[in-house]
Amino acid sequence: MSLENAHTQLASILTTNAAIIAWVNTNFSQALTVLNGNRELKEFRDNELPALVFELGDGESEPLSKTYSDIKQQIKFGFVWYEKDFEAAFNQRKTLPDIVLKAIMSKNTLNATVSDAQLTSWSFAQSADDAYMHSARFDLDIEYGQAVTN
Repeated sequence: MSLENAHTQLASILTTNAAIIAWVNTNFSQALTVLNGNRELKEFRDNELPALVFELGDGESEPLSKTYSDIKQQIKFGFVWYEKDFEAAFNQRKTLPDIVLKAIMSKNTLNATVSDAQLTSWSFAQSADDAYMHSARFDLDIEYGQAVTN
C-alpha cells in the first residue's frame, strides 16, 4: 500500500461515481477537469472548470517494527466551479457533502488500498476576486501499512 495507490483509487472513485457524475452533469455543461496541486481560485482558467483538485495534507509514521510502519496521511481534495446564480450555487454546495461522503464510504471503496479512511471535514468558499467562483474542500484522513526496506 502507498499514498500513490490511495490517491489513484480516490481519484477513480470521485470521477466514476454515478452520483458525482450526475451532480456534474446536472449543474455544468462540461466534465470535471482533474488537477493535482492546489492553487488560488483566481488562477483557474475557464476551460478547467468545473475542476476536481487534489493536494496532500500532513502525514505521520509510527514504526511497528524495523521493517513496517503504520502511516497516517491526509489527502485534501476539492471541487471548484463557476456559477452566477447564487441560489443554484447554494444548492450545489448543499448536496455535495452527502454525495462525496457516500461515494467514499459506501461499500468501503478504499479498503483495497488503505486500512482506514475517514472524511473528517469540509468547507466552502467563494473567490475574493470573483463572487461567482465557488469551491468545496474536503479532508480525508487515511491510514495504511508500509513495508520499509533498505
